[in-house]
Parts: sequence; structure tokens; C-alpha cells
Amino acid sequence: MDLLSDPCVIILRRSGETVVARFTPFADPQEIRRIAEEDRARLEVEPDG
Repeated sequence: MDLLSDPCVIILRRSGETVVARFTPFADPQEIRRIAEEDRARLEVEPDG
């Protein structure tokens, strides 16, 4: 599966354009939220990360 060239892919990014995760259009919104919250928590512990 080529997630880079699919315009329907949901891309979770940080404010600096860093890609955190890519999801298919059928991804569970709760899963996307969980990944975003985990990434935010990890950044609070590891600010360079």
C-alpha cells in the first residue's frame, strides 16, 4: 500500500510538519486520537523527539 501518493490518506503531523502517522480513510477516529495523545505525551517527556 502506497500511503504517500494516496490523496485520501489521513496524515497526523506535528506543527513543524513532522509526520507522526498515516492512516487509511477507514481508520477509527479514536485510534487517531490515541496516537496523537501518545505522541503529545512522549514529546512532553522527550522534547527533542
